[in-house]
Amino acid sequence: MRRSVLLLCAVPLLSACGASALEAGSTPVAQPESVKSSEPAEASQTPAPTPSKPARSAKERKYLKVLRAALGKKLKEDSYLKRGYDLCGRGDEWPWPPTLGSIIASRGEKRDVYEAAIRYLCPKYLPVWRKAQGGFGDGLHKVGKDIGPGSYRMAVRPDYKTCWWDRKTSGGDTIDTWLLHNDPPRVMTVTLNRGERFDTRGCGVWIRVP
Repeated sequence: MRRSVLLLCAVPLLSACGASALEAGSTPVAQPESVKSSEPAEASQTPAPTPSKPARSAKERKYLKVLRAALGKKLKEDSYLKRGYDLCGRGDEWPWPPTLGSIIASRGEKRDVYEAAIRYLCPKYLPVWRKAQGGFGDGLHKVGKDIGPGSYRMAVRPDYKTCWWDRKTSGGDTIDTWLLHNDPPRVMTVTLNRGERFDTRGCGVWIRVP
């Protein structure tokens, strides 16, 4: 009877000791790692950079501003810059500098582009531009309408086989005429009055006498 009581008392003690031993020497069970998602991460939505406008020099910006005002419309800037540089003789398609003849022959929009280009992109040609003002080339011109009254001279000595001009009254009567065949070529000057008609062929361009 006594032995049974001792055994019964020992059982709780052994259980307590065993639990303590397990707690002291046990290795902690590793917790399972969280399962990684097999779905790919969403790509970052980075907006595409806005293309910046090409850098313009101060002269190019002034050229475009003046031309925009003269033409009264929105410009394709790259296209009009190319036209301006071409007219200045700095392009691949038109590598010749401005001349009296090319300036005098320009009309309409081309004339506006010519003026803006020379003033701001190639100002070294301003003397040529100023000399060309009021000049004229081949054709029949009415003084006071097509050209202004005053004195004009040939821009260069004519070296053509034929240089001919004819000056008439408003009624068609000849005042003076010149036909150059075998005479030595020379620069000539004429004075034209309002209402007269002046017809010139093969003599190049005429410019105002200062």
